[in-house]
Amino acid sequence: MIILAHRGLWQSPAEKNSRPALRRAIEDGFGVETDIRDRGGQLVISHDPPLAEAPLFAEFLEAYRELDAPGVLALNIKANG
Repeated sequence: MIILAHRGLWQSPAEKNSRPALRRAIEDGFGVETDIRDRGGQLVISHDPPLAEAPLFAEFLEAYRELDAPGVLALNIKANG
């Protein structure tokens, strides 16, 4: 059985898809389900149209590799229009 942390391992709704929530999920050995969007020519993690503070997808992947994460990634690719 594989357990995925939906938008990271968060404790309040405001933490969903945040850098700390995503990192906690990886550190605790969970897979991660999250959404990828484009913003200004870069890929970011965001369920809704991204805000300026949306984490960069490249930074997430770097942390995933750095922590030698064993978990599965489920990535939803989204775009407006």
